Amino acid sequence: MNQVFQLSLFLSATIITFLTTLAPQGQAQVIINEQFDGNSVDTSVFTFDSGNTIFGRVRLNSGAPPVQNGTLRLRLQSFNPIDVGSLFWADEVRTRRTFAPTENIGFSFETRARFVDDAANPLRRGVIGGIFLFGVDANFPQQNERDEIDFELLSNFPQDFISTNIFNDDGFNSAGNFVISSLPGLDTTQFNDYRIEWRIDSTRFFVNDQLIREDTTDLALEPQDFRLNINTQGPSFSAAFSDEIQPTSNPANNQIFIMEVDSLVIEQIPLFDTTDGTFVIADFTTSNTAQAFERFDGVGTLSGSGFDISLPQTGVSNFGLVAEFGGNLVTQGVVLQENTQLLIEATVGPTNDTDLVVAVRESSNEFFSVAVPAADLADDGRAIVDVSDFFFNGDQVDGVPNDTIVEVSFQSPFGSGNAVDFSLQRISVINSGPVLLGDVNLDGEVNFFDIAPFIQLLSSAGFQAEADIDQNNAINFFDIAPFIGLLSGQ
Repeated sequence: MNQVFQLSLFLSATIITFLTTLAPQGQAQVIINEQFDGNSVDTSVFTFDSGNTIFGRVRLNSGAPPVQNGTLRLRLQSFNPIDVGSLFWADEVRTRRTFAPTENIGFSFETRARFVDDAANPLRRGVIGGIFLFGVDANFPQQNERDEIDFELLSNFPQDFISTNIFNDDGFNSAGNFVISSLPGLDTTQFNDYRIEWRIDSTRFFVNDQLIREDTTDLALEPQDFRLNINTQGPSFSAAFSDEIQPTSNPANNQIFIMEVDSLVIEQIPLFDTTDGTFVIADFTTSNTAQAFERFDGVGTLSGSGFDISLPQTGVSNFGLVAEFGGNLVTQGVVLQENTQLLIEATVGPTNDTDLVVAVRESSNEFFSVAVPAADLADDGRAIVDVSDFFFNGDQVDGVPNDTIVEVSFQSPFGSGNAVDFSLQRISVINSGPVLLGDVNLDGEVNFFDIAPFIQLLSSAGFQAEADIDQNNAINFFDIAPFIGLLSGQ
């Protein structure tokens, strides 16, 4: 009993810290803040290769690289005890969590790193430092495709130059979209900040807060984890290859090349339109979102320049069409509250003679509808809908809008025989109500991903046995899991 009581006191302070560090809605939320202050890699944040991956001239090491003096030391070794004399041995760490931007949420990945070049570990041509996102096609290995977003630190390059690369549904023999950027004053043997900002409509690369590349056309949007490694490639990657370094069969001749990583900070960035306080939750003007929609009657085609609803016939029921939020369509965690307002942007067609009905379904399976007067839209193509005006269509639970939106549909009034002629552009939230208590990453739930950054705080503060609920000699998610329900109000 005493141990449980001590744990409650310990976590009370932690929960207070947790709640007071919630950033206001619209501000970046830190997901991972790894300063490598301990003596080993945090395995609640990172995982490693199985040891079976071979690419270029390396085999990835299945073990954890060392953490020393506040840095992660990624090693490329010329002696490989498995592939003696034929392949280098290389370190890599990967985040356990994967990431994917949505219409409303982007991510920032900032790494502070350098090549070591000293008497003990002199740098040579042919070494590559990898700071990158990586994900394979959902149908892998049938498709044999991957998405990848890279900083590639090449020791071949003279100072002042840096390379980046994007692979978008590319095969493993593809060269990707490789770009070399000039950055006067850059020295990769000194610590620099390398940042990737990844949004659904752009990928941007920064070095020391200076934008060096922005790509808005070649977008790699598969879910990806974040990786750090050091490697070397063969002649097919001519910009990076050098025969100055070779694998050795003699452990006494082992050469070790090192990339030090001082920190990794990953943030989730809500993409709010700060000009008028709204943010888009569905944009029907792009083809990849429009394809998520279908009409109940199965007739007609979907437009990539606005989702077209056009059933101009009269005398028959024009009840509806439906779209499910998902994938690139909407941010996770748009929670309805009674004070929420939705901004509907649509063009009224010449044959229209009815109102537009907007319906939403919540994750609790409750279903609500509201009529949007055609006259309001006809005026300027914009109409504001108050959630308090929604009427309950049923299904279950409490009949009050207070949960995450999972589906939206547009239709004529039920059973209407009037002509429906609209082209939908966007639906946005103006006031989404208070953020769910404890929902650090604004995904509409309080779960592991909200608490993960604080696990490290517990551990870094020194092991405290009273916090080790499951008695596995570690403080991690499984110790905190019972308290997630408390944060959720359950």
